[in-house]
Amino acid sequence: MKWSRLWAREYGVHYSELCVRFLGDLVKDISPITTNDTAMVPEDGREAYYIPAEDFDRFMGIIIKEYCKDFESFKKLEQRMHKFGSAFLKTTEKIKAMDLRKKSNEELAALFDEYWMSILRYNNTVFITFNMSEHTADRANEIIIRRVKDRKKQEKIIQAVLTPSKKASIMKLRDEISKGKDPKTLYGDYRWMPCIDFLFSPWTKDQFLEAVKEFSKEEKKGIELADVMKEMKLTKKEE
Repeated sequence: MKWSRLWAREYGVHYSELCVRFLGDLVKDISPITTNDTAMVPEDGREAYYIPAEDFDRFMGIIIKEYCKDFESFKKLEQRMHKFGSAFLKTTEKIKAMDLRKKSNEELAALFDEYWMSILRYNNTVFITFNMSEHTADRANEIIIRRVKDRKKQEKIIQAVLTPSKKASIMKLRDEISKGKDPKTLYGDYRWMPCIDFLFSPWTKDQFLEAVKEFSKEEKKGIELADVMKEMKLTKKEE
């Protein structure tokens, strides 16, 4: 069997188990494919995710066909993400509000099952979205390189096309610092950012101040996406 290695991250046991199972039988009612032949393999202090190459190729073929036909089909993926993301958030907020010390073992087990199903379904969609973004980024690169011959201009256009329309927290933090805000006043809002898993602790104030040192106080203005689309005269399919 040939395996595809998709990524390696610093994941703990809980998230590693989640990665192994979010394509399994528990999500067969929503997943484009299901397989129990996934694995997390230790690799230099990280966990590398592997899936049989044949299963991954089949998975990508299905999601490209389902979500890449046109803008309307892509909206279905966005709706799916909101649906399962909201359900997961609602479940965690409900459990957070409870006094778990007063629950019996049976009640705790039932709550964990509810949590487990909600995070599995959400992360199945995250997996789809992650791989869709890789696919669309590669396709965008191909189109830009084919249409634009100047290397420097290619880089600017690629940056404009692949910059998310809504900024992730790291970009919001960079913006706030570039506007002259004192990093010490931002620590409370952004100290959680290293916590991608239970393994990690929030930044200390010193760690936070060290991390943001590299942020430039001046951001160079790039090309606007709308200008790129107009200038390149894309076909509907390319757009």
